Amino acid sequence: MALRAALAQGVVLPQRTNLWAPFVIHASAQLGPEGRLGLVLPAELLTAGFASEVRAFLLHRFKRVRLVLSDTALFPGVLTDALILLAEGHGPTDAIEIVRVTGGQALRSSNAGTTHWRPKAPGDRWIPSLMASNAHSVVEALTAAQLTQPLSAWGRVSLGAVTGNNRFFALTSDQVRELDLARNDLVRISPPGSRHLRAVTFTQSDLRLAERAGMPTYLFRPAGEPSPQGVRYVRQGESEGVHEAYKCRIRDPWWRPPIVPVADLFVTYMNADTPRLAVNAARVRHLNSVPGLYVLPSLRDLVLPLAIASLNSATLLGAELSGRSYGGGILKLEPGEARKLPLPTPDLVRRHAAELTALLPQVKQTLATSSVEAAAAVVDRVLFAAIPDNDLKALRSNRLDLADRRTTRALSHRGLIC
Repeated sequence: MALRAALAQGVVLPQRTNLWAPFVIHASAQLGPEGRLGLVLPAELLTAGFASEVRAFLLHRFKRVRLVLSDTALFPGVLTDALILLAEGHGPTDAIEIVRVTGGQALRSSNAGTTHWRPKAPGDRWIPSLMASNAHSVVEALTAAQLTQPLSAWGRVSLGAVTGNNRFFALTSDQVRELDLARNDLVRISPPGSRHLRAVTFTQSDLRLAERAGMPTYLFRPAGEPSPQGVRYVRQGESEGVHEAYKCRIRDPWWRPPIVPVADLFVTYMNADTPRLAVNAARVRHLNSVPGLYVLPSLRDLVLPLAIASLNSATLLGAELSGRSYGGGILKLEPGEARKLPLPTPDLVRRHAAELTALLPQVKQTLATSSVEAAAAVVDRVLFAAIPDNDLKALRSNRLDLADRRTTRALSHRGLIC
């Protein structure tokens, strides 16, 4: 019914759309030509893919569209981040107005600053509206100079295997020993999650460290008939109802989850600071908690330089613009969003491949002892030596502004700051 209400206004929303999206369309339809709309909405209006048609509709329907954004949570204790949408008059318009405040009390102030921003296309994300104009110009200049391109220029991004029940299928080495499973029952995997993928490379040594730490590094996935011990484990799963889960139920046999080819790099999915690219030097499979990057054959020799080059100020800023902020301040990068992440171009990385590779020990040490910003400054000196310092400062300051806003709102949601 909600989607039909939006369709009645000529707006086609995808099936997997949050309820607020068609509500905005339907509420707007109740207004006269010069009517006014005021709504408190989830901040995913700025970034969500399904909200693209809503953003385009608002610019088409109204003469003036304003967003009131608080740098701290409007509703502390509520995990959903919120903003205020104010729209009026008979459109269209090609710009939105951004009013940034700090906390609900500041909504009463007449001193709140307002900026205007024009998206390139009506349905584009609105999160870039929070950037200063100098950063916009630098980002555009890097693209025009062919120094950055979307990650999709490097290859294909794909999530890993969907097991249907990681608790059953993803096993630690202790579980493997207890179950006495045979080698042919198992496939080596990168553990679910990404906290072990923060240091540019994931090697066999890192895999052993993860194993000793009790992380699941094996996938129960017999290629043929399970061993007798594997059969017992299958029967155990059936007694626990594992085979009744949807993804298991539609497989034949249920106990053989699909596996994806070995990825060249992993792209971290949920991030406290910024997405990382980690070379899959261990040559293990991955599950759907992490996307894999399959580099074009002509670029395979640049896998390690690419991972190092990804730690630059332009990509760090691009991650804040491409990803979505979730509860706790986590930055999430879906595969579709990861494909748009701005990375140094293959030509740029190839020109500096030797220098970048030589940076590996320094970058790893910096990540371990300092911050991702410090590591990016090291990489910037190689990749962007010809870029004026003020331009790089603009990228860094705007990235920090967006990241600080994300983490500050998360703290205020938990009532830790007001």
